[in-house]
Amino acid sequence: MTPTDIPVTLTFIAICAALLVPFTAWIGTYRGAHNILRGDGGDPVLFKRIRAHGNFIETAPLIALAIFAAETMGLSAGWLWAAVASFAIGRVMHWVIYDNKARGGAMFLVTAPGLLLGVWVLLRLWT
Repeated sequence: MTPTDIPVTLTFIAICAALLVPFTAWIGTYRGAHNILRGDGGDPVLFKRIRAHGNFIETAPLIALAIFAAETMGLSAGWLWAAVASFAIGRVMHWVIYDNKARGGAMFLVTAPGLLLGVWVLLRLWT
């Protein structure tokens, strides 16, 4: 297998890895400006930033693995890019409406690619 065999997976991973820098800086600069060294210090803004980072860290790796599995098993690039787009749109929406009860729809967009790609891989593998 060469990198050109899995361009969607590698692009997704590269973008996610690059996003860790601004996410971490976004939290670190706020901590420094408000002198909060550990935890969230009861600060709701810092809490939101920490959870946005945490939600990203909790979901991105498994979505990357699902994309990798589906890509190596032959799912078309169109479907893979749709999964990437769903994840990205859902992540942005979740961040924007984090304090709103409607954020469940955003999380659906984040997690649906994992479910759908996972089911596709299982069906392809075992049927």
